[in-house]
Amino acid sequence: MNVPYNEHNCKLIKGNPVISLLRPLHPGASRLQRFARALKTYILLDLDDYRCNKFFTHPSLSRAELKRHANGPYHYIIHPFSKISKYVQRIFFLVLTHRCIFDILNKDKPTIIQYTCYIRDIINCFIMMCFFMTGYVNYSTREVFIQPSKIRKHYLKTYFLVDLYLATDEFYWMLPLDDMAIVCKIVSKILYVVRFKSIDDTVDSTLNSLGFGKNTVFILFHFWAIMVCLHIFTELIYWIPTQIYISDNIYPNTSWVFRENLSFHEYTIDTYAKSFLIVLSYFLGAAYNDYVREPNEQLLLAVLTFTGRFYVLIIIAKVLSLFGHSDISQSDYENRLYQLCNYMRTMKVPEHLQSKIIDRLKYNYQKKFFDEKELLSIFTEQIKTEIFLYGARNLVNNNTILGYLPKHELAKLFVYMKSQIFDPDELIQHYKSKQRFVFFISSGTVACYTKEGLEFLHLKDGDIFGMLNLQPKLDALSSVTYVATEMTEIYFVHYKYLKLAFADRSEYLKYFNEIRTERIKIMERLKKLTKSGQRIIFDLKRGVLLEKPKRRYMAD
Repeated sequence: MNVPYNEHNCKLIKGNPVISLLRPLHPGASRLQRFARALKTYILLDLDDYRCNKFFTHPSLSRAELKRHANGPYHYIIHPFSKISKYVQRIFFLVLTHRCIFDILNKDKPTIIQYTCYIRDIINCFIMMCFFMTGYVNYSTREVFIQPSKIRKHYLKTYFLVDLYLATDEFYWMLPLDDMAIVCKIVSKILYVVRFKSIDDTVDSTLNSLGFGKNTVFILFHFWAIMVCLHIFTELIYWIPTQIYISDNIYPNTSWVFRENLSFHEYTIDTYAKSFLIVLSYFLGAAYNDYVREPNEQLLLAVLTFTGRFYVLIIIAKVLSLFGHSDISQSDYENRLYQLCNYMRTMKVPEHLQSKIIDRLKYNYQKKFFDEKELLSIFTEQIKTEIFLYGARNLVNNNTILGYLPKHELAKLFVYMKSQIFDPDELIQHYKSKQRFVFFISSGTVACYTKEGLEFLHLKDGDIFGMLNLQPKLDALSSVTYVATEMTEIYFVHYKYLKLAFADRSEYLKYFNEIRTERIKIMERLKKLTKSGQRIIFDLKRGVLLEKPKRRYMAD
């Protein structure tokens, strides 16, 4: 029977890994239960999140973190790389931006803006409560914390007081117009910068998720940062001098406010525009005019000029880092990707094949290109083996057998091991081919087919297959074909070397036997159900076929 193994179209539970980790719902589940289940998928880690892919260097690490969160005691905590966390951070960014923009209109706000401020404050309170239920990441130790006690302590020690201060910032106008009010407003502006800095990864991930390139993200991000600084100084350059003059009841004609024919009491759009023009000039290091003669105004503009020059130096350093030798591996990767895209367009390669090749390139190099042969040529064989062994640490951690092997024996085994990456729907091993190798899944998913074309099992990270030659008497699995269902990294070794490594460990061979026996039972049971016409019952038990809920009427 000819089976299209290159078309993966099974009825096993597949697709979203988050769904597969949740308990199946009863066919008669209520809407509340369905809503709770849907909400759970937004709380757990999102494997497609940009921050997740940037933090975890390997797909198997992100899947392991997903399992740890979903099956752990703190599954109700919002993961820092979840969809809800992403939405909360973006809404908080908008709330903070709204507060920063309209902060200067504390006294006389238009009615519409006043209503938006009420809504903003309500949302801000809700977000602060969400922060007590959202995990956090320690980038220095590369740890993800989801324990409620640690989350509360972390938020209270870091940004709770900052958020509370900014949320009540408008009430500082109730203070007398003296030095205390000025200090409070200056502190609030500094805290705006601190809080924006803490969520700059939200801006970065949002721009990247919109499909902007690296250079475009760099330009937009720093343009946004400069605009925040300019806006804050635009408020301070007018507000601090005028409050000093009002409190002293002195309105000097040497002030830039007086010379620009602006009011010391009323704030208009024209006031903001002229203040912004002065701030922009001094930020770029060019004096606007000779209007600024008051000491307090000169001090403010001196701080502004220093900030502008310092920020320009930071941008220059980042530009050199972006295009310099420190990031040459990423530049090489982009050059090769550009050449590959041009080559495929010249050769008129179909679009679906182009996307497949590009995905393979991204998976292999992780946006960094190194000449591996040239780099490894300077090392001895022992160091090469240790590097290879460290690179396969995900496999060792996920696989029960390899994890218990002594390090020196594991190193000997890995000398004979090779790795290969298979694309989705790519055939790994056909049941008619000679089965000489034993395969270990480092990351990804492999579908198991019988020779009749029935798919009976999915193998995932850390699983092993191809054990026929280890126990040749049990030959029921000799008629199984293995196909990758997603981008899958597999390590394989000749069965002779594996036998040699486990020669004195009969318990390992018993473990292999148990795995094979269990898979044979699943396969034989599926065959029996298919022949007896009970496949529909089997699908119902697995949750594949579920009756859609509908209203039923009872007879009177």
